[in-house]
Amino acid sequence: MATANTPYRREPPVVDARLKKAADDARTKARRLPNGPRRDALLREASLNETRAHLEGWATSSGLQSPK
Repeated sequence: MATANTPYRREPPVVDARLKKAADDARTKARRLPNGPRRDALLREASLNETRAHLEGWATSSGLQSPK
């Protein structure tokens, strides 16, 4: 947390960690299932959560600058 005497420091995004955990959980569940629509849905969910985590990290990065 920033104060008047310290520079601003961004906390690590909680959303990113939550999405990565959700992706890992979905992949773990999918490994236990036989091939089929439910397994495919879990793998798709895992992939989407990994993409969301990546985009969240990019969108909240300190290097991101607004268009000029």
